[in-house]
This record gives sequence, C-alpha cells and structure tokens, in this order.
Amino acid sequence: VYNIKNNKCQYMPFWEAIDEIWSEHLHNPLHSAGYYFNPFLFYSNDSYSDPAVSYGMGYCVFKMPKDHRDQNLIMEQVVEYSKYSGGRNTKKNALSWTKYQEKCPQLQQLAIRILSQTCDGASKFKLMLLTEGMNLIER
Repeated sequence: VYNIKNNKCQYMPFWEAIDEIWSEHLHNPLHSAGYYFNPFLFYSNDSYSDPAVSYGMGYCVFKMPKDHRDQNLIMEQVVEYSKYSGGRNTKKNALSWTKYQEKCPQLQQLAIRILSQTCDGASKFKLMLLTEGMNLIER
C-alpha cells in the first residue's frame, strides 16, 4: 500500500471501482441508516454529519414504521441518540447510550429492522468482481 500512495495510476482503478459500486449500487437509504446505527462508525472521532446519511436515516424513519405515531417518536429518539455521538471519549458515549437505549424502544426496533437486512449486493447487482475471467470450475 505504501508503495502506491504517490502513484495515482496504480491506485485509481481500485478507487474508481469502489466509487462505481458505491454510486451505482450501495448509495441508498438503508446503507445510510446502517452507517448511522453502526456504533463503531457513529461514535468514532472521525464521524461527521453527512447530508446523504441524514436523508437516508430520515427516509427510513418515514417509510419503515407501520404506525405514523412511531415516526415522530423515532425522530425524537434519533435526536437523543445523536447527542451521544462524537467527542473524545467514544467508549463513554457508547456506554451511556447502552444505558439510555431502553428508553427508546421504537428507535431500537427500527435499528434492528435496518441492521437485520440481508446483504446480497454482489448477486443482486450481478457484480462479479472477484470471479471475472474465471471459468466455472475456478469459481
């Protein structure tokens, strides 16, 4: 990796493939909400507020709950969840949220529904990045 960091022609094909997969296949509300509910990412010091993530989260909040009253409760609970993000002591924030999450059952149910989605990306989009050029036996 260190040998190619200054040689753009060596790493750009990989970067372009990652960008294409993200833009064409993975950039959707469920992935955004999944990022939002991933404590490793959300409570990290590198976490930042991205409009696409906020939009995806909001989209899931308004599309997934069956009861419209739950949508308002979840939005209030999302605000509380957000209060624990970032900062210097991410372990402390995550532990604080674990104690508080029991007071947010609707948000907890939504998170479980979102994070329980199956991941069938490559087969769904017929991506054969790893098997391209291989015969049937090699696959």
